Amino acid sequence: MTTAEFALVDELADSIDVARPTGRLRRESWVEGGFATSALRWGADRSEVVFLHGGSMNAHAWDSLLLQTPFNALALDLPGHGDTDWFEEPVYVPEDLAQAVAPAMQALAPSARTVVGHSLGGLTALALAAQRPDLVGRLVLVDSSPAARRDDSEALRAMVSRSDFSSFEELLTHVLDPARGDSRPLRRKLLLNARELPDGRWSWRHDARESTKGDKWEAVFTAVPRGWEHAAAVRCPTLLLRGERSTVLSEEDVERYVELVPDLRVEVLPGVGHHLQGERPLALGALIAEFAAH
Repeated sequence: MTTAEFALVDELADSIDVARPTGRLRRESWVEGGFATSALRWGADRSEVVFLHGGSMNAHAWDSLLLQTPFNALALDLPGHGDTDWFEEPVYVPEDLAQAVAPAMQALAPSARTVVGHSLGGLTALALAAQRPDLVGRLVLVDSSPAARRDDSEALRAMVSRSDFSSFEELLTHVLDPARGDSRPLRRKLLLNARELPDGRWSWRHDARESTKGDKWEAVFTAVPRGWEHAAAVRCPTLLLRGERSTVLSEEDVERYVELVPDLRVEVLPGVGHHLQGERPLALGALIAEFAAH
C-alpha cells in the first residue's frame, strides 16, 4: 500500500488547504529477527521525533498533524497494526510492543530525541522510556493512562469486533454515523485503516483475530496498570497532554503522574476528547514542537 495511501494523504492535504507532502513522505521498514516493522518517514532522513499511534489505528493517525507541523518525523505502525507484522497471538501489551519497536526506532531514527505516543502508543512509549531510556530523550504522552479500563474502550471494541465485510461500502455503513453528514473524511480514514482481502471482502488493517489462549482483552487490560511502574521509572523531561473532555485520562490520573514523574509538564487542550491529534492537530503540533525544541 503506497501509491494509494499517499493519494489519500494528498486528498487530506487538499481538504485542509495545506501543501501536499510531495517529496517529504515515504514508507520505510526494518526487519529484525524476521519481524518487519513499517513506518512513514516525514521529511529528512534524520528524524527528530518518533510518533506511536493508539490501538486499532496506524501511522496515518498523525497525518493531519504532520501535514501542518513540519517535523522531521518517523511515524511507526505498531505490531499488529498497519503494515507491521503481527504477533503469533493477537495480544498486544505495552511492554511487548516497546520491545518490538525498539530495534526499528534505533535503526530508522537513531538521532530522534523525542517520542510521542497516543493512548496505547503512549503506554508503549512509557514502557520504552523505562526499558530503553537511551531511545527516549524527551517523552510526550497524549491522553494516555495506565488506569484505562476495559469499559473505556467498549464502544471502539464493539465497532471493530466485526472484522469481515462483503465490500468496502458495507464496512463504511457499519461505521458511519448518519449525523456526521459528509462521509468523505470517514471514507478516507477507513481506506487507510482497512484492507481488501484476496477474495474481494474487506477487513481491518489491524490484527482483529481472537486469541487461542483466552480473552485477549483481559490480558491487555491486566497489563495496562503496569504503566504506573514505568511512569515511576521515567527520568527524562515529559509532557502530558490531556483532552479536557477525555474519558480515558482523568484528572486523578494526571495527579498520579505528577507524583510519579519528576520532570513533568501538564497541558490540557480545552473542548476536546481523547483523539487530540484528530480534533486539534495544530494546537497539539505546536505544543509538541515547542517541547521537542528544548
